[in-house]
Parts: sequence; C-alpha cells; structure tokens
Amino acid sequence: MVCFLGFLDVECIHLICGNRGTCQKIFMLIKHFSHIYKLLPINYIYSDFKFYFMYKIKFKDLLLNLYFLKQHQLFRFKVLSTISCTDFPELYNRFELTYTLMSIDFPFILNIKTKVSEFTNINSSSFFFKSAVWLEREIWDMFGIYFLNNFDLRRILTDYGFPYHPLRKTFPLQGFFQVQYNFIKKKIYYINNNFSQIKPVKIVNSVWNKLV
Repeated sequence: MVCFLGFLDVECIHLICGNRGTCQKIFMLIKHFSHIYKLLPINYIYSDFKFYFMYKIKFKDLLLNLYFLKQHQLFRFKVLSTISCTDFPELYNRFELTYTLMSIDFPFILNIKTKVSEFTNINSSSFFFKSAVWLEREIWDMFGIYFLNNFDLRRILTDYGFPYHPLRKTFPLQGFFQVQYNFIKKKIYYINNNFSQIKPVKIVNSVWNKLV
C-alpha cells in the first residue's frame, strides 16, 4: 500500500502494520520525512509503511537532497546501493533516474526519483558516494545520460568507439553492426545493418514467411 504521508498518525499505521512497536518507529521516521518536505524542495513523498520510502524531486535539486540525507543525524543514508534508469521515449523528459539509498543505523530504504531529458546534463553524485562512479558509467554507456564532474566517465560495457546506447527503447534489437570473419584475409569486419533505429526493416527472405 502506498499513501501520501501528510495525513497519517500512529493508529492509521497500526491498522496496516499490526505491530504497534514497529509502527511507532515507522511513525517517528515518517515525521522526520514530513520535516524534510518542509526543508527541501520535494514534490511527493510515499511509503509502504514497512521499510520503503520514496519521493520525487527535480534533477537540479539532486545533490542538495543527497548531501542532506547522508549528513543529517536523523537519517544517515550513507550507502548508495544503486542508480537505475527507465526510458519513456514518448515523453520529453524520457529518462527516470532512481537513486536507492540505505541507512546504516536504521533498517530503511529510500528511493529518490527524478526525470531528465536526453539533452540534459545531470550533476554527478560521485563526490558524496564513491559507488556512484561505476553506476553512472553504466547509465552513461547504456542510456547516454551525461553526468557532470564524474571522476571517470567512460564506457563500461561497450567499445569506446561505439556511438549508440543499447538500452534506449529506440535502439533496435538487432544492433547496428554485423560482425563477420574473413577466413582468407584473417580479419574481423564490421558491416552496417541497413535499417533505421526507429523502424527496423523486416527480413523478406525469412523461412517463417513460408509457413504462413
């Protein structure tokens, strides 16, 4: 169950959780998040009333939120577990970034979500979390989101000269190149596939067409 946190009390959480002791701890943390809503530029706050919290922000306020959550004594989210990305190609801000933070002192998980376009450069969080260096490298390689001030922003899964980003939904499943080995010249050749990225051309001479 997901709910907005502005209209909750201990009895409301107790009806959902069942354990009053656990609900009291969760309620105190929710009160802290309600204070965050007043201190930081946050759009929405949600919770499942167990160990998961999520809120949405604008991408320009990302570093401010990460620094506050890591250093504040009431939260101490000092571990950046992962950074995930989702592509919505029909939207202008097509990429939704999710930063998953974990607290060392409290058994809670926080997801911070923000949306950016493919033309937006977002500030790197590697200054606060060293684990963000590799996570941002992977997102840059797979989705093409550029992170400013990253210590080592290189491709991590594809070749350095590869000009595309495979996990974008506009990228064809067949890829842009075919790899062929010439036994006579004993060399590997890259041959371009003849179709666009948006609408791949169907193979006419397919054996499956004869079965229809």
